[in-house]
Amino acid sequence: MQTKILVPKLQLQRRAVIKQKLCIIYHDWGLKSMTESQIIMSEINRTVNRTGQQLANKIIKSDNDLDNLMHNLESLTAKLKDNKKAFHKARLRENELSLAKV
Repeated sequence: MQTKILVPKLQLQRRAVIKQKLCIIYHDWGLKSMTESQIIMSEINRTVNRTGQQLANKIIKSDNDLDNLMHNLESLTAKLKDNKKAFHKARLRENELSLAKV
């Protein structure tokens, strides 16, 4: 049985606003300039690495453990799909901005 995990639209909008603010903060502080797409990719990498560590340490002892693991993997898949879409949108915006500067 496959369950769908729905992320409220408001939550996705909040994430986008936070990521844009991070870009501005990095730029204002003169830190390594990270684009929005780089921030998203960094978030994807952290999520995958953290989950990989958790899975490596997970011992499945019962059907309930397996069900929980499957649910967690489905949640991760949904999150990564959302981040993938956000990444591509960010790359398009960045490309449009770079073309506008030329």
